[in-house]
Amino acid sequence: MPNPGTLSFNPSGKPLFTDDEVRSLMQIEFDRARRYDYPIACLLIEVDRLVDIQTMHGYEARGIILQALVELLQGETRAGDLLGTVVDDRLMILIPHTMPAAARAISERVLKGAREMQFK
Repeated sequence: MPNPGTLSFNPSGKPLFTDDEVRSLMQIEFDRARRYDYPIACLLIEVDRLVDIQTMHGYEARGIILQALVELLQGETRAGDLLGTVVDDRLMILIPHTMPAAARAISERVLKGAREMQFK
């Protein structure tokens, strides 16, 4: 059963960044974006009714859903994007060099992919 703290976003097996690491990396990346004047986007992702799903289908369902979401995000992000967990099973993606329209397109692809997921 996957634990969001040990899920991996990339083939190298690097774990997701923790909440503290996400905050630190955000500060570094925002400072860099200001210094070099490039756009940056940040997406916060949360599964609706995850607690209800876990209650109805068991703790394993939570891990399966989060793992599927991580795999979806792997396909929709670049190697240089910063991906991690934040409180309450939320995932955050920090996307440097990304204009608002491109961030919106990414979020729409992720939402579409999530809506098409099926679990048995």
